[in-house]
Amino acid sequence: MHAQVAPVNACYNVNFNASDGNSVSFYFTKPASGAGANRIIIGKKASAVTAVPTNGTDYLDNGSFGAGTPIAPGEFVVYDGPATGATTYNLEPNTTYYFSVFEYNGTGSNILYLTSQFLSFDRSTATTPSTQAQNIVFTDVRANSVKINWTSPNGLAPKE
Repeated sequence: MHAQVAPVNACYNVNFNASDGNSVSFYFTKPASGAGANRIIIGKKASAVTAVPTNGTDYLDNGSFGAGTPIAPGEFVVYDGPATGATTYNLEPNTTYYFSVFEYNGTGSNILYLTSQFLSFDRSTATTPSTQAQNIVFTDVRANSVKINWTSPNGLAPKE
């Protein structure tokens, strides 16, 4: 039986699929070699993640922010698994959330985390508009369609 070894390279290059008022969806690049078989993502509201996972500890994840294992005060495991991306829900509008991604190999008490390097990033959720759409005009009314124009709230472009 081979001894478990810790990963030697961290994920990098984060990209965002979507951000709205209560969720953030992102993905990142897994290194070509030296990556872990799995990774955990720790999330924190309003300031950078400071906690690092402990070897031999298997954390419970949950994509609903605040429901996963609290690894430190206000810092929660939002994902645990082999994927190279995640979506975190239950976030507050107009708030910055910080994330750190840690590679690991092994299971249960044999987990070895890479903590000397890891991917960290932040993302703000969308701001709730403070005004309503105005000047709504219906034109080109047909049997099965209608064109709708309006002045968007807070200078935002209208959805088509």
